[in-house]
Amino acid sequence: MSFGISVLFAFALTFSAAETGVTEDEIVIGSCYAFDGNLSKFGIEQIKGAEAFRRYINDRGGIHGRKLRFISYDDKDNADEAITCFRRLIFEGAFAAGFFAGSTPGVKHVTMAEANKIPLVGIFSGGAWVNEPPKRYVINVRTNFRDEARQMAEHIAADLHARKVGMIYENAPVGLILLNELRTALKAHGIDFAERGFPSHSLDVGPAMDAIRAEKPDVVALMGLYKPVTEILKRSEKAGWRPQFITPVKEDAMFAEAGTAAEGLISTRIFPPVDSNLQTMALYRKMLAKYVPEAKPNQVSLEGFIDAMVLVEGLKRAGKQPTREGLIDALESIHDWEIGLGPEYKITFGPNRHKALDRVYFIVVRKGKIETLNDWRSLQRNAPGK
Repeated sequence: MSFGISVLFAFALTFSAAETGVTEDEIVIGSCYAFDGNLSKFGIEQIKGAEAFRRYINDRGGIHGRKLRFISYDDKDNADEAITCFRRLIFEGAFAAGFFAGSTPGVKHVTMAEANKIPLVGIFSGGAWVNEPPKRYVINVRTNFRDEARQMAEHIAADLHARKVGMIYENAPVGLILLNELRTALKAHGIDFAERGFPSHSLDVGPAMDAIRAEKPDVVALMGLYKPVTEILKRSEKAGWRPQFITPVKEDAMFAEAGTAAEGLISTRIFPPVDSNLQTMALYRKMLAKYVPEAKPNQVSLEGFIDAMVLVEGLKRAGKQPTREGLIDALESIHDWEIGLGPEYKITFGPNRHKALDRVYFIVVRKGKIETLNDWRSLQRNAPGK
C-alpha cells in the first residue's frame, strides 16, 4: 500500500469511527421544548440566547474547525411527547443535547439522556432532581429551587424577622416543587407558615388570597407561573392588602404587567442584571442584537447564552475527535472557570458536582425600578396582615 493511500485510509477510518452527530464539518446539538402554550417562552427565549452564541462561535471558525448546528423539536410541555422528542433527537443524530425547558418534560428528558448516554447541558428547571444526586450525562449551570428556598428562608428569618409566612402556590409542578422546598427551609428556621393553592394555569387566585390574608402573615411567598403571580399582585393592590411579598418568579414581563402593584416586591435572580457592564453581559447583548435582532435581553435568553458557553467550553476541551464520554469528562474538568460575570460566578464541575451555581441574589422594586437588594435593613416592612 502506497504512502498516499495509507494516509487516506487512516483518514477515512478516523471519521468512520467518529461519534454520532460529529462529522468533518459540524457537530449537531439537539433540543426539546414547547413551541406553543404557557411555557413556550422559556424554551424559545433560551434558544435565542444559545443561537446568538452559536453563531458567534461559528463565525469565529467553530470548534476545532467544526461548526455547531442546532436542531429543535416540540415536546409540548408533555411527558409522553418529551420521550417522543428525545427519541427524534437520537434518530436525527444529535451528538449532545441542550437548552431544554420545563419540569414535566424535563424528568423524562433527564431519564432519556441517562439511559442513552447522551450529554444534556442546560435544563430551564429549578427542580433539585435535575442534579441531586449528580447524573453522569446531565449538566446544569443554574441554581435549583432548593438553593433558592434555603436562601429565601435565611433572609425571611434573619432580615425580615418573620413570625409567620403565607405561601400562595400554583397547583402545578413548578408551584408544588417551590412549595415543598420552601416549606422544608422554613421548618429548619422554626418559622410558622400557612399555605393555600390555586388551580394550575388559572387566574382564579381569589380564594387562595383570601385564605392566606386571614392568617395575617408577615411575609407572603408567591409561587407559580408569572401570569397568576402578577394577578395576585394586582388584586392585592386593589384590595389594599400589601404584605411583604417575595417570589422566585423572574420574568421581566411580570414587573411590566404588574406596574405599581409590584412596588416593594422581592424576587430572586440567578444571574446579574442583563444591563450590567460585566464582560459576558456586554458580549451577550452585542451578539443578541447582531444575530437575533428581534429579541430583547432578558434573564431567560441570558441563561441559554451561558449554557451555550459552557457546552462550547466542554467541546473545546474534548479535543479534535470528541466523543460523548469525552465531553462529559471535559466538562467535569472545568474548575474555577471565570466566565466574565465576576468572581462570584466562577464555574466548577466535577464527577460529584454537575450543577455550577449555588447562590442567588435578590432584587426589589422601588419606585417602579428594579434594584439589587444589598441592604435588607432598608426595607420598610408592613404590619402583619395589613
